[in-house]
Amino acid sequence: MNTNNHRKLCHKEIISIFEDKNICIIGICNENNIELMPMAYTFLEENNKINFFFICFDSNILVNTILKNRNISIFLDNSISNFYTDVYQTIKVNGTAEIVTNSVKQNYILNKFKNKYSDSLKKMDFDHNKVNYIKVSVKTITAREHNYEV
Repeated sequence: MNTNNHRKLCHKEIISIFEDKNICIIGICNENNIELMPMAYTFLEENNKINFFFICFDSNILVNTILKNRNISIFLDNSISNFYTDVYQTIKVNGTAEIVTNSVKQNYILNKFKNKYSDSLKKMDFDHNKVNYIKVSVKTITAREHNYEV
């Protein structure tokens, strides 16, 4: 495969990918390692700011790392193929994570998840005391589309 070109994705394309995808890869750095984890997410765009939200069921690695180092990266990708070319879209988000402890904000995040993943969450029976709610405030977004000849 040869790379023909790449271009930056526009804001509308980025938001469309955020809306269409259900899983992203988050990257956090603890004392010795970079941890990469697939996570379900939801997001909110408001006043030109984007926040990602995660619900974490009993993940001590993620929570303990965030308590020590709030910097986090989020990666999403999307591929579009046709007969002649493959188009690969990548989005890298850098932000600051925080553990949400306010019950009103936790319910807000849970409701956003229920709206996006209603069928999956209806089947789950979980103890809210063992759930961690995470908010990531986005600092930067790098989004590109790469075209490859087949």
